[in-house]
Amino acid sequence: KEFVQAYLQYVFSDAVQEQYSAFSSGFLKVCGGEILSLFQPSELMAMVVGNNNYNWEEMEKNASYKGEFSASHPTVKMFWEVFHEFPLEKKKQFL
Repeated sequence: KEFVQAYLQYVFSDAVQEQYSAFSSGFLKVCGGEILSLFQPSELMAMVVGNNNYNWEEMEKNASYKGEFSASHPTVKMFWEVFHEFPLEKKKQFL
């Protein structure tokens, strides 16, 4: 039992500590702080791992705006018009 626990500790923690620290540091520089609280775990996973099943129209429909902006604002309308013309890779880069 002691050997199995030590082995699991090594495989899942000790052996990858350097790589995990590098990943964690870089990830938190880009997505650190309060922004993490905006996402569900599944959404974070989709951002990190990738997702090919985006529903862009649903994203537009569920977008929320602040201040003077609304879905009917000319700038917002223009944004979505241009965004929907982007190829898939460009849309993913935007996200």
